[in-house]
Amino acid sequence: MEKKNNLLLDIDEVFCFPGFLDAINEFLGSNYLIDDFSDYYMDEAVIPKEVLRELNSIYNIYPCSSCINPFNIIGSGRLFTDKYNYLINSMPFIKPEHFIFTNAKHLFKANV
Repeated sequence: MEKKNNLLLDIDEVFCFPGFLDAINEFLGSNYLIDDFSDYYMDEAVIPKEVLRELNSIYNIYPCSSCINPFNIIGSGRLFTDKYNYLINSMPFIKPEHFIFTNAKHLFKANV
C-alpha cells in the first residue's frame, strides 16, 4: 500500500508536556497527571509502541524536532545526538531519512 499522507510528529512539548498528556488520556481513556511520570518521555510509559507502528503503516511519519538550545548554542549538538538516538532506539520502524531536525518547523506542512 502506497502511503500518500504525511504525518509530522513533534517530539518536544508534544510527547513530553501537558498538551500531549491530554491527548494520551483521551486516547487511552485514562486520567494520568503530569506528576505520575518521572521520565521526560512520558509516551514510553503509557502508549503502546504498536500505535506508532500502526500509524507508520498508514502515514509517512516524519518526526520533527528542534535541536537548538537558544541558551547554549554551542552545546546544542548534544541535543541532536540525544534526539537522534532516542528516535532510532524507540521507533526503529521509522526511517532515519524521515527525521527532521530544524528550528524552522513553521516551514513544514503535512496532510495530517
